[in-house]
Amino acid sequence: MTRLCLILFSLTTLSLAADDNSQFLFNNAALCGEPFADPMWIPVLDMCDIGCDPLKEYCVENDELKQMCKPLPEECQKAFSEYLARKWTKSEGKGIRRRSIRGRV
Repeated sequence: MTRLCLILFSLTTLSLAADDNSQFLFNNAALCGEPFADPMWIPVLDMCDIGCDPLKEYCVENDELKQMCKPLPEECQKAFSEYLARKWTKSEGKGIRRRSIRGRV
């Protein structure tokens, strides 16, 4: 049961991460680095065709349309994970608790 919960939490986290990665990156450029600092590689955000880990990387593309995953600094990775945990707790977690309370009545 614990393993199933961990898997479900991981899938939910990755889903949220994919949606929020680019927004967090731009809002936290001081911590994560300027995404447009390298003019050869431009962030592609939600148009990535390769499997970047949104918790640790972001997708960039060059003028030949070649894509690659750029790693986020460790401080940025930690802050992003904490952001997702807070977001999940505020939105998803409350909804789950309300449903389980209603089910008892």
